[in-house]
Amino acid sequence: MSTILKNQFEKALQPKLPTCQYLFQQLIDNYSLGAISIVDKNFNYVVIGGEMVRQHGFSTKSLIGKRVFPQATDDIWAIIEPKLQGVLQGEILRDFEVMNTLTKRFFTIDAFPLYEPDGQIGHIAVFTSDITERKEAQEHMSIALEKEKEHNELKSRFVSLASHEFRTPLTAIQSSVELVKAYADREEMAGIYKHVEKINRSIITLTGILDDFLSLSKLEEKKITANLQEVNLPETIEDAYADLKNIFKDGQSFEYQHEGNQSFQLDPHLLKNIVINLLSNAIKYSPEGAPINIVSFVLEEKAGIWINDQGIGISVEDQGNLFNRFYRASNTGSTQGTGLGLFIVKRYTEMMNGTLGCRSELGKGSTFWVEFKTITG
Repeated sequence: MSTILKNQFEKALQPKLPTCQYLFQQLIDNYSLGAISIVDKNFNYVVIGGEMVRQHGFSTKSLIGKRVFPQATDDIWAIIEPKLQGVLQGEILRDFEVMNTLTKRFFTIDAFPLYEPDGQIGHIAVFTSDITERKEAQEHMSIALEKEKEHNELKSRFVSLASHEFRTPLTAIQSSVELVKAYADREEMAGIYKHVEKINRSIITLTGILDDFLSLSKLEEKKITANLQEVNLPETIEDAYADLKNIFKDGQSFEYQHEGNQSFQLDPHLLKNIVINLLSNAIKYSPEGAPINIVSFVLEEKAGIWINDQGIGISVEDQGNLFNRFYRASNTGSTQGTGLGLFIVKRYTEMMNGTLGCRSELGKGSTFWVEFKTITG
């Protein structure tokens, strides 16, 4: 075949230019992952199409001749423009991420230069994808992983604390049981009573530790809710005292007074747990012979409980972290504790629309209070 015939044959097979443009427009209009565009050196659209264009309610014809990314605010455009200037210099832009500050949606931009037959860059091809859903999925995954990490750390702390905190009361129980046997053989009732009380105190300590861990587990799993009903504050406080009176140290006294009405809308179980935690701390960290004072009050739309001791006190530095999970003040020494009690008290208080506070000074005791307001609506 002659060269002339060959050229004529190939030319006949090639679509005409308008046909190519028509096919190209169909191609980009059906692009489902975002938007495809070609822009000139002034960053104005020459060609534009894709699913994203339709999602934003634009027509392709209305965008031709307008600046690329018409919804970009000035601050966003100030970030994008230098990147596109770099593409005009021959650079390739990959996965450049921006956020539309108005719509709060995230996008990635890919762009590369388009060369003219003379080798000069005349246009830029720009691919834009909306990655908001992907970012949200990543955020959810990150939160889930963080919660899983926190859960694993909690389990590790639980095992460590349980093995440490259980050992002391169990050892005390074991030694007291042996001594009770010895006193029984000699029929020394005073010694028996003394060590039975020690066993009883150790059992109360173990019960408190188990209650703290169980409460924490239920709080983390959101299995605890506040069931509000009329609660008699003096009765609740007296019940808490009855549960704890066997762990009072020699000479420690319980002094209580109440002002105003007696009942308020609270959860009886959560309230008693709060009182037991705060009262047991006052007992634990106060010396022998020291008084422990409780004042409660009920007004028309407000109720509160204040517990004051003359114990070791809490430093200003420790007070800032006092209600954090597993936190123990630096001066607690060898005194047993899980570091969970005040964290649980805070969560229970908040569940009943209450606030928790502390005022303390090293060596001069502490005052803790919880106050509640009527929940409306």
